[in-house]
Amino acid sequence: MNILWDFDGTLFDTYPAYTMMLSEILGDSVEKQEIYKNLKI
Repeated sequence: MNILWDFDGTLFDTYPAYTMMLSEILGDSVEKQEIYKNLKI
């Protein structure tokens, strides 16, 4: 049996922290909203 569990949003909301981290790494090349949207796929 395979179980897929979305840790983010279920137990902890780490999306904002990951968004900020990736935004700092990528600089102005990608908008924060685009990063956030793609993290939640």
